[in-house]
Amino acid sequence: MQIKWAVLIFFLIITLANFASAISIILPAVTKDEVGLTTTLNVGITAGNGRVFMATSPLISTNTQKSARDAVDAAEIYLKEDLSRYDVLFSIDSVATQVDGPSAGAAMALGVIAEMQKRNIPSSVSLTGTINKEGEIGYVGGVFEKALAAHEIGVSLFIIPKGEAMQTALVEETHEVTPGQYTTTPVSKEVDLREYGPKNWNMIIVEASTIKDVVQYAFATDINTVVISEEDDYPEFDANPLPLTPRLEGFKTFVINFLQRCQTNVSNANSALAQTTITDQSVIKIIGSEIGRAQDMIDQANTLIDKNYLYTAANYAFLASNSANLAKEILEHPSAIIAGSEYYKELKNQNRANLNLTMASLSNIKITRNNVDWIVSAKQRALWAKAELDALDFIVSVQSTEEVSGLDNLRSVISAQEWISTADEMIEIAKTKGGDVLDISNLKYLSNNKTIELEDLISTTTISADNQELFSRYFNSAKEANTNGWYLTSIYSSAVAKGIIESQQITDRIVSSTVDTTQLLSVLESDLKNMEGSVESAPAQFAELFWQHANYYKDAAIYHKEHQKSDKAESELSTGILLMFTSKKLTDYSNEAYSQIIFTEEIIEEETGRILIKSTPSLIETLLAITVILGILAITSITLIKTKSHFTKELQAIEEPAPQYPANRDVSLDIKTYEIALKHAREDYHNKKISKIKYDKLSTAYENKLKELRKERR
Repeated sequence: MQIKWAVLIFFLIITLANFASAISIILPAVTKDEVGLTTTLNVGITAGNGRVFMATSPLISTNTQKSARDAVDAAEIYLKEDLSRYDVLFSIDSVATQVDGPSAGAAMALGVIAEMQKRNIPSSVSLTGTINKEGEIGYVGGVFEKALAAHEIGVSLFIIPKGEAMQTALVEETHEVTPGQYTTTPVSKEVDLREYGPKNWNMIIVEASTIKDVVQYAFATDINTVVISEEDDYPEFDANPLPLTPRLEGFKTFVINFLQRCQTNVSNANSALAQTTITDQSVIKIIGSEIGRAQDMIDQANTLIDKNYLYTAANYAFLASNSANLAKEILEHPSAIIAGSEYYKELKNQNRANLNLTMASLSNIKITRNNVDWIVSAKQRALWAKAELDALDFIVSVQSTEEVSGLDNLRSVISAQEWISTADEMIEIAKTKGGDVLDISNLKYLSNNKTIELEDLISTTTISADNQELFSRYFNSAKEANTNGWYLTSIYSSAVAKGIIESQQITDRIVSSTVDTTQLLSVLESDLKNMEGSVESAPAQFAELFWQHANYYKDAAIYHKEHQKSDKAESELSTGILLMFTSKKLTDYSNEAYSQIIFTEEIIEEETGRILIKSTPSLIETLLAITVILGILAITSITLIKTKSHFTKELQAIEEPAPQYPANRDVSLDIKTYEIALKHAREDYHNKKISKIKYDKLSTAYENKLKELRKERR
């Protein structure tokens, strides 16, 4: 085995040594702290067997490696030449320890084309954008920061993906304070880079839809003479409105109120930014970027809430709130972004204390038929906040050996803070809801089984990088909720985690091109239509919300596929499939759970408003009644049995004359049934679900019945 590895390593060294980095392109990038920097992409081609190599220093993510393969495929289509006779090597020179993301895809394809055609790419040209196998240029993040980084190194032509010229950025505006006296303040606003670049940076910025557009721009002797076809230009996707079902009206109100608070926070942050005394431009840039992002998210959420895409709107609202509050914290306490600062530690500890109060409230609140979705959702968010804070505590323990980003830490604290705040709001809503009380204590077995099933699955499944964070959030909360005795929360979380795994099996086939996208879209459309009735009647409200979310992405995928935007359609299709599976699993799991839940009727006294609990017959008692009735019907001489429910408000004892059974009847089953009923009554009394008077009457009735049956059996 060692000899085989040695031969392989020697072969790779010899192979890589044959490459010459004939093409180099300077590319802008953005760090997690929203800071622009530059990297160099090198492209080498030699005779070979169609292999694509990616140098691994710095560490290259799987996303970047896939982009390299797609870039070569796109170049092959553009060149109309078989590249299977060549090997391609990409390497990236960067100060970063890890390069992650597909935003260099367009540049990789341009580099391959330039090398094959023996053309030089001008050093004054740079670009950003993803690419798919068909050569379509796709969306990337941080375009404004990347454009600024390109300007700072002297780039005169910067190529960006089609539709990304409009960016929210922090720009300087001059105001007249007093007559003849002016001041300049940073303001977050939307700018068109095609106008902003030439005016402020002396840099031309153009949009490109395909690799053909990129090549035309990159090698143009006069940029003003380039004519790009607008055949692919089309309006942005505009989702069709969804009907609003009655049970989701409360959730819509919740999201609308949330968005209004977010807008207030953004307005306050903008005002504070205009008056800030912070002079560090890198910090100002972070604040402006977060405010701009928050406003973008709010605008998108408002559009979606009007069309009843409630979960999609809620996602945007949460992200907006995170960004607005992050900007607010930095404006008020700039030291918050310093790793280990006193204010950061105080903020983290305060959120830990708030979380403890939230967890205590959740452990004491009564779960009813009308508030169960709010309580389950609140418990999930409390557990997510706990996971964020626990991870930060772990970071502190390793901080002496690893460089930790203060801004990343602050983002995590703010995220935890938002989860806690959202959970508290949901608790307050839950307190206003009445309805039958749910006894979920007997869901322990089901909750355990669902958790074990997940653990078995992940031992044989590799969760993709794209799904890892989402899966871990639900999987870990399922386990912790189960430990806490929050069984329904655990079951619902397990459902989402299971849906993520099953959807990945489909999307993996999409990536490997073994499934036709058109056919899969048709299947998704059909499945969602068939699910409509079941999700609307599913006990779990979020099954319907996820179903709505899936419909949004399904429609978006169909729209972009019709407009030849296959990579965007593919991404939206994957998201739609994930949401469909989570909706389906939530429907199945919640129905299974509700078949085992015991309900008690909640009655409110009109005079005092005091809540009384009146139990309704349990499943065992219902089966017992059915057994007795069927026995009576089987007898030729029918005896009238007068029964009064032992679970009435007056707590009257059961009056049940002994039925006339056949002489040869086996009474063992009836004895077992009454033994179970007696055990159930004892458990109810032990758990304080019934009074002592009620228990005494029940146990007396059951024990007398058992004596009669045992005597009959003898």
